[in-house]
Amino acid sequence: MPGRELLDIGIPELSRVITRRQDLGEVIAALDVDTLKFAPLTPSAMALGEKMLFEGYDILTREKEFEREYALPEVQLPQEVIAYQAEEVARRLKAPGHFAALAVKLREFFDEKAFGGPVDLEAPGYLQTMARKATTQQTIELFVSALQPHLLQRETPRVETPARSLYTTPPFPWSRPVYEAEKSVFNLQACDNEYERTFAKWLDDADDCKALAKLPATSDSPSSTRTRPATCASITQTSWRLALMGNTG
Repeated sequence: MPGRELLDIGIPELSRVITRRQDLGEVIAALDVDTLKFAPLTPSAMALGEKMLFEGYDILTREKEFEREYALPEVQLPQEVIAYQAEEVARRLKAPGHFAALAVKLREFFDEKAFGGPVDLEAPGYLQTMARKATTQQTIELFVSALQPHLLQRETPRVETPARSLYTTPPFPWSRPVYEAEKSVFNLQACDNEYERTFAKWLDDADDCKALAKLPATSDSPSSTRTRPATCASITQTSWRLALMGNTG
């Protein structure tokens, strides 16, 4: 319909309000291990020496044919344990580039804090305690919980691109309810349900509403927009509400 361009609504693209911190390495370096709440570990009096028992059975008679006991490979150095834990913390934080900084901080943690004070990790008993599954899980959770709150930071939103024109939206198929609104840039206003159709009619009849439109989801291309069904009612209602608030006199 001629004149629909007069009912156009421009949608500016804003920057993110929450962003990932770029100085995570500095945050890790500034972490004070003495402030971490951790029950002191006790050096083990036993060697690692874990073994695995393998039993072989006849598939038909189900009788045991033989059994073997295998010694599992043992951790040789504290660095091996620390490297594994640093890699796991980096994976949990989605920060693989900070593996080295995490390894340094974990080494400081075990040297100064984990055993209640400064220790020599090369001395007997300390490596065995560090390599325990419970100790590893406890340490990983401790560092993840200490660093995770510092991963994100709040930013002041800013307009990154000029307003996108809904009038340039290409035609799209729609099988759900529609409403032929007088104040919409679209000849038929797409609605997800009858509730939205009633809401569109209410906006169309409102004297203080200059234009209305269901805000479409944007595609990856900055120059195009497209409409798709809303994933939940709250998003749909918010979209309509934004259109109303942005175009009232």
